[in-house]
Amino acid sequence: MPERRVWARRPFNYDGVELDRGQIFELRGRPNDERLIKLGFFAELGSKEGRDQDTFPCSTCGAKFMDELQRRAHGDKWHPVVPRSPQEQERFEDREMDIMERIAPLNVGQEPVVIG
Repeated sequence: MPERRVWARRPFNYDGVELDRGQIFELRGRPNDERLIKLGFFAELGSKEGRDQDTFPCSTCGAKFMDELQRRAHGDKWHPVVPRSPQEQERFEDREMDIMERIAPLNVGQEPVVIG
C-alpha cells in the first residue's frame, strides 16, 4: 500500500493512537480510512504539505505537526510543565472540544457511520 500521509483535523483515537489537531501521520490501511477522511476527521496532505522540512516536531515525543500553534497545543495537553488536577483536566478537555466544534466541525449526516 502506498504511503498516505494525512493530518488530524481534530483530536481522535486512530487505531489505538491518540492524535491531536494538526498532527501528521500515515494511514494504516484500515477499512474506515476513506470514510474518516470524508467525515472530516483527517485531511490528506498535498504534495508540498507535510514534508519533514515543513513540519513542527514535538521535542518531547517526536510527533509532527502542521504548524507551531498546533504543536504548542499538543505540548500543553500531553507534556504540561505543571500537572493538572482532575478538575483542571476536565475543564481543559471541555474547552478543547468546544474549540474543535467551532474550527473543525465534522461532516456527519452526509454519510452513514458504522463503528466496529
